[in-house]
Amino acid sequence: MEDLGGGLKALFNIEHRFNADTGAVNSSSSFWNGRSVVGLEGGFGQVTLGREYTPARNIANRADPWGGDTVGAMESILRGGNTVLDKDFTGTVADVAPSRQNNAITYTSPGFGGLTAQLQYAPDEADTGEDFYGLGLSYAAGPLSVAYGYNKAGVDDGTWHLLTAGYDFNSFRLIGAYGQGRPDGTGIDKHRSYMIGATAPVGAGEVKVAYGRLEAVDPDIDVASKFAVGYHYALSK
Repeated sequence: MEDLGGGLKALFNIEHRFNADTGAVNSSSSFWNGRSVVGLEGGFGQVTLGREYTPARNIANRADPWGGDTVGAMESILRGGNTVLDKDFTGTVADVAPSRQNNAITYTSPGFGGLTAQLQYAPDEADTGEDFYGLGLSYAAGPLSVAYGYNKAGVDDGTWHLLTAGYDFNSFRLIGAYGQGRPDGTGIDKHRSYMIGATAPVGAGEVKVAYGRLEAVDPDIDVASKFAVGYHYALSK
């Protein structure tokens, strides 16, 4: 991030993915497969252009006790997809709420009394009717936090709604989430996801526990369920 003066800053971020042992790029990935943006930040908030995290993903990532990391991560379930289906339905379900969106214009507001908003639009350059729209709203006041994420995309108007809430009881933090939407182009009418989790400081680290479930509706399929428990300990500051 570069300070341009007058409270204005320029930012630049590019993330490449490769196999560290061979240097090879994953054949299924684009070269800039991570967050790859340029933007400006100031008193008005932040605007980025490029391949950016979606608002619904950001809501899911903050609700996930693991922050989308390690084998315990619940973020994919909260985003409603990217999971292999069972024998009752052939194939896989793509992310209903993708983690990143190409060609995106993203605005993140400053905080207003605990409320923060994020808006995203990605125009369809190929003229196939697949414009992408995203919205994220977060509110935090004292021990309580609530958030809502939404996206709409695809020729079949795939949508995803995600509502999360957390409350800090000092000795532990309780987190709940519910997602619902329609995957684009999968032949499934609706998905639902649930998660309940908690984090608690123990010693110099933190205990994390969560249960998540993803269901398909019409056809009625239990897509995935996961229980995870772990302990995070920082090896350095």
